Amino acid sequence: MDTNTFPIKLNTYFFVKQSIEANPNFDDTKTSNIKNEVSSFLRQNDQENKYYCTVLLDINEEESDNFPYKYSIEIFGVFSIQNKSNNNLHMEMIRDQGTMLLIGAMREKIANATA
Repeated sequence: MDTNTFPIKLNTYFFVKQSIEANPNFDDTKTSNIKNEVSSFLRQNDQENKYYCTVLLDINEEESDNFPYKYSIEIFGVFSIQNKSNNNLHMEMIRDQGTMLLIGAMREKIANATA
């Protein structure tokens, strides 16, 4: 494996759920305090060198103040590892870097929907 190659490959992803609604009580003259809840779930398919990651992102309405949008988004990604060496390390990489890659796609989806 080339040392310059990122070891995780995102094969595909899709949005399972996406709900974004304007908050009619939002006041753009006040400061917003937004608290998010993020959950991720991992699965593995050894035979195909595939790792499945689901990430859920929700606004915590009870702990947030003056938020412009209510949202709940779920994304599912399929990853593969370029180097088959250490399975525990692979799951850790998918949990950390894979989740962050999917959150980036979620961020883009929210930005496009609320622009």
